[in-house]
Amino acid sequence: MYRRLADAIVQLRHWILPVLLGFGLLCAWQVPDLKFNFSPQQFFRTDSQLGEKREDFAETFGREDNLMAVTVSEGDVFQPEVLGALRNLT
Repeated sequence: MYRRLADAIVQLRHWILPVLLGFGLLCAWQVPDLKFNFSPQQFFRTDSQLGEKREDFAETFGREDNLMAVTVSEGDVFQPEVLGALRNLT
C-alpha cells in the first residue's frame, strides 16, 4: 500500500506542489477574517460541571481576567513606601 502511495507521489510530483500552493492561497485568503478569543471562559464548556463551578466562582469572587500580580524585587516589602505603593495600586 505504501509502495503504491510512494509511486503515485513520484509520478504526480509536478501536480502536487501547485495543488498544495492553491490550497495554501485559498486558506490565506481567509486569514483577515480569523479572530481569536483568549478569554479564560473559552477554555470551559458552559454546559459542563466544571463550567458551572467556574461560573459560581466568578459570581462569588469576580472574574479572574481582571487581576494583576505585582512583585517587589528589591528591598523590604514591609517598608511604608512599598506598602503605600501597593495600597495605591489596589
